[in-house]
Amino acid sequence: MFRVVIISFGKLKLPGSRSLCDYYLRNCARFIKVDEIELPLGPQKMGQEAESKHLLQLLGKLKVSSSQAIFLDEKAPSQSTKKWLESWNRKCRQGNGLIVYAIGGPFGWHGCIKDDQSLEKVSFGLQTHSHELSRVILCEQLYRVGSLSQAHPFHNP
Repeated sequence: MFRVVIISFGKLKLPGSRSLCDYYLRNCARFIKVDEIELPLGPQKMGQEAESKHLLQLLGKLKVSSSQAIFLDEKAPSQSTKKWLESWNRKCRQGNGLIVYAIGGPFGWHGCIKDDQSLEKVSFGLQTHSHELSRVILCEQLYRVGSLSQAHPFHNP
């Protein structure tokens, strides 16, 4: 079974966002094991740098290589569901079945992540979403890709 860790900054506070994430993650359970790690938001003036460095330190402590991590970034290229599935399969092979998705806080990523070409980044399209809504979308996409990987009829390509 594949394992996914979602690392995000801040708690889900939007009405309904926690229940939507829980809904998709419950449905994911037959395909993948998903763990969530919620990190505290950094102080406003240093939030971006502090959060980005904290995340990189955490990935090191968890022994997560850059080939296992995907950073959600509004300025990164978006991908079709088919590309998500290809990336998913590649990451699972490279990372022993573990993929880590990182969602930044409201200030986005610091240059130590943004400018690092070795880190994979993806967006959910050209629109800007709150970090909370991005988490809901990620949970839905995990369910969709997990379903596709198991030939489950949730998604008809």
